[in-house]
Amino acid sequence: MARKFAENVVSSLGAVRGESFRGPIILAPKAAAEILIDGITSSVSASSVQRETSKFLGKLGQSVASSLLSVTDDSTLKDGAATSAFDREGLKPVVLPLVEAGVLRNFLYDAYTARKDNRHSNGHAGGGASTVPLVSTTNVIVAPGETSLVDMIAGIDRGVLATRFSGNADPVSGDFSGSVKGGRMIRGGKLAEPLCGTMIAGNTFELLTRITAISSERERMFGSTVPYIALEEIAVTGG
Repeated sequence: MARKFAENVVSSLGAVRGESFRGPIILAPKAAAEILIDGITSSVSASSVQRETSKFLGKLGQSVASSLLSVTDDSTLKDGAATSAFDREGLKPVVLPLVEAGVLRNFLYDAYTARKDNRHSNGHAGGGASTVPLVSTTNVIVAPGETSLVDMIAGIDRGVLATRFSGNADPVSGDFSGSVKGGRMIRGGKLAEPLCGTMIAGNTFELLTRITAISSERERMFGSTVPYIALEEIAVTGG
């Protein structure tokens, strides 16, 4: 961790304000989790669907993302932060494909939401001992792609690599806007100058259909395992 922190600090030295354009961007795992994956996990919650705040309402079995994207909730992941033999209600969590090759496959249910839909819980009740159970994910796993990060960068003539994202991302509407942190400009298929004062904005659910590549490399964070994800037609605003 110390080595990676030092590398990030050194790579950000001499950062310049970026330019404004609309084009490709690569989201590093942390940025991808906040901008893309959090929106998916919010919308696959049966409680969101029943409140009609889910963008996936009425879309089971339909395409909601690029065919490159597959996301699974896996309570059995070895050494996973949220790995468990039972949920908050004492039921065994079912390993569920949430999005499979871009197609929405399942919603997450606890006992209460399952009863409202005349279904069985799939073991996704969370919450503390002193709170009412609520629908929750376990370990969210994004399947790796077949392209290395190096090749993803090589395929971009002008774009941005966003290491981190600092801003607002609404998991309900999908709208987000904020600053690229630890970002690098991509020029001619190579990493170029580090960036500061560069903003990105868009809508999560629109971007899910604009995924152009997913890396073979992944990073495990608390409760999620996410690769680098390349997107097209993103609004980038320089300082």
